[in-house]
Amino acid sequence: MSNKKTENITSSSNKTPINLSGETYPKHKRESHRPNLKTKETPGKKIEDISFKEEKKQGTILKVKESKTRSVFGNLLKIGVSGFIILFLINSVNIYNKTIEAKEEITYQAFEGYSKLLEGSKNTTKVQFTEAKDAFENALSSFREAESTLWFIAEDDTLYAEQSSLGSSAKAILESGKYFAKAGEYFTESLEELNKIPIYFVSKNEAEEFKTIIEDQEEITEILKRGTEKAALALVQTTLARDEMEKIDEDLVPIEVRGKLSYAKEKINQIIKTLESIERHFPAVLTLLGDVTPHRYLVILQNNAETRPTGGFIGSYGLVTIDKGVITELKVEDVYDLSNDPHAEDPPSDEIYDFFLCCRFRNVNYSPDFFYTGKMAAWMLEQEGGPEVDTVIGLNQSSLKDFLEVSGPIQVGDLPDQITAENYIPILTYVIEAKIWGKEDPKHILKMMVPEFKKQIFKTENVSKIMGILYRAAQQKQVIAYSKDSVIESFFDTLGISGKFKQLGEKEDFLAVIHTSDAGNKTEHFIEEAITHVTNIEKDGTLIDELTVARTHTFGKEHQAAWNNVWDSFGFDYRHVPGYVVDIMGRATNIVKTRIYVPEGAILLESTGISKEDVNIGYDSEVDRTYFDVRISTPPQNTSSVTLKYKLPFKLDFSPVDTYSFSAHKQPGSIGSVLTKTIQPQDQEDDDLSPYVYYPEDAFLKGENKIIYATNLVYDRYFSSVWGE
Repeated sequence: MSNKKTENITSSSNKTPINLSGETYPKHKRESHRPNLKTKETPGKKIEDISFKEEKKQGTILKVKESKTRSVFGNLLKIGVSGFIILFLINSVNIYNKTIEAKEEITYQAFEGYSKLLEGSKNTTKVQFTEAKDAFENALSSFREAESTLWFIAEDDTLYAEQSSLGSSAKAILESGKYFAKAGEYFTESLEELNKIPIYFVSKNEAEEFKTIIEDQEEITEILKRGTEKAALALVQTTLARDEMEKIDEDLVPIEVRGKLSYAKEKINQIIKTLESIERHFPAVLTLLGDVTPHRYLVILQNNAETRPTGGFIGSYGLVTIDKGVITELKVEDVYDLSNDPHAEDPPSDEIYDFFLCCRFRNVNYSPDFFYTGKMAAWMLEQEGGPEVDTVIGLNQSSLKDFLEVSGPIQVGDLPDQITAENYIPILTYVIEAKIWGKEDPKHILKMMVPEFKKQIFKTENVSKIMGILYRAAQQKQVIAYSKDSVIESFFDTLGISGKFKQLGEKEDFLAVIHTSDAGNKTEHFIEEAITHVTNIEKDGTLIDELTVARTHTFGKEHQAAWNNVWDSFGFDYRHVPGYVVDIMGRATNIVKTRIYVPEGAILLESTGISKEDVNIGYDSEVDRTYFDVRISTPPQNTSSVTLKYKLPFKLDFSPVDTYSFSAHKQPGSIGSVLTKTIQPQDQEDDDLSPYVYYPEDAFLKGENKIIYATNLVYDRYFSSVWGE
């Protein structure tokens, strides 16, 4: 393994600078390449989307054979029937003419209603409830006005009204519009109720001196139930609207409004799915809020400066109980206060021993899939003398910075200065590691800080900021969750916070680079990581991946100088800070055991930076992946790297084209590695193999047949491309 001193790592391509906020900006915007399956064209030319035309069904003409009647009565009946038919036809022509005359007015008024519906839906997205309700009410008024213009069709129960495309379509437009407008009203009322929950939750849990609510305020769970009832009514109306919209003949709709109708038809099923999701997950939210029985949470506080598969080392944990939306228990405990007695039962999984020598609560986050980590945490807590819990939440320490920016400075005990978003790391780490407040209770500072933090953060004016932080933290896997309740676990899956490994497609490449600190120090925040993943395609479709993981340790004198200033402001003489504390906080060599997850069945071919014999190859049955275990050691101001080459267990089939897809899984708690993904033919001179189309759009083509995608792993990433000869 190389430890040569190098400059900071940059992308392997100088064409795409990396924006660490989560986006990439190619210098040269290139068009995506699209396939032409008929003849080979130069890569880069777009082709027309493939479409399928559906033939219209012709109307059925019913021919009635003339009855043979021999009596005069029969002839009179025939004359009478003929007269009736003549009168019916005259009346029908009259109705048709009226319809044609009214068509423009009808469609204008009806689609004026659709325009207002769209306006209302945009307002609900922005949570502008008053404007949305007004828009939906105006839409409903427009549809009713249009209906008054069509009174002669609406009240026509004749055969003509049933068979006329124009008549039935006009009715369907009006009916669907009314249903949809009413659904919009219910939906905004539902959101209005549901939007109260975060505000009520914070206000109910404010410290007494900040409380702004009256004592007889209704329970949060009652608000939730009312909001969900409104959502159920919206679902009924939306379903009725969809059924009516299916009856509309788009050929009869004016061209200028046809697009709006198509858009509405396309989106209405998405709306129905959203409403069904609210209805389906309603019981889970009620349970989480402690509607029937109090719900107990285990919050594992992970210090992601000392990396672990689902975030960081668990030095402390919190116990939180919520009863009808009110926090009735909130305390923080040290993991070392738990019992060290032997466990009465075997752990739920033996995989933990592949990571750690001892099976203890502090080591429960052994798996990068939080489903298994959460299950192990709940089981282990009980085994070591803790209470039974319902739901487990993993929270990484780096998120504390965002919350402290909202809460503002916090006074903890008699410390001479306040803890802020800028100084909390050096102060908390120093006080705990140096055992400033005693060896018996080194984390006493956390127990004192949590109540003060709760007092500062739980204020109604902070609600929107808190929700924004939680949303971003969930997206970036700084907050992940597991529940024993399968309904709640399904809800977490929907929210995207369950932290599970994704299910792979039949021909899908995969990569997860998962680090576990092997030195007991907190140096991970000073590591900049670059991951380069190159896939080479051979002529027969064989895929060879070449992965390089390069880690740069950035700790320098400037970091220690900043800490010295912080310690001095708190009355700690930095000259007396033990050297081992500075090492733990970042000055030491960063040593990690790295597990590289790849598709099951991948075969290691060769390695660089580590001997092939030192790479441990195994299979993780819990996540159904093959893995390569390596050890990477990086001193300060140095870069270390490891390169592995391996063959994938599947091939591409170029008859005529095939799709290569790739998923990169972000390690929970990491700040996000720089990722450069390349896919190319094994023989760069081979002009027969070319890409046709690729995703995402900010990937770019270098030369004729090399695709490069440069980004970072702030989130999970996905890449795909279509190749053919």
